Amino acid sequence: MRRRPLPTGAKGWRLCYDVNADGVCDAGSADDPNPIRLQVAVNSNVRLIGPASRIRFNPNGSLTASSFADFVATPGPGATPRWLVRFAASGALSVRKG
Repeated sequence: MRRRPLPTGAKGWRLCYDVNADGVCDAGSADDPNPIRLQVAVNSNVRLIGPASRIRFNPNGSLTASSFADFVATPGPGATPRWLVRFAASGALSVRKG
């Protein structure tokens, strides 16, 4: 699969490994691409509220933080339904409507 960078100035998600935790994706190769996944921003009507900082994972898949990270997703400001997305400290992900 060929990976293309996000367009300049585009918003979205970038999933990569950063061994030295300097906030920059480490160099990749054809056999070991980095960033691992790129995703442009979802529809501008979708609202995602959550922590402003990065979510960092340990090599075993657990969060580097000792607690959890919560996000709330809605189809727009004040709209319903809402979904609560929680990353537990273990790295487990749960999604609950409500």
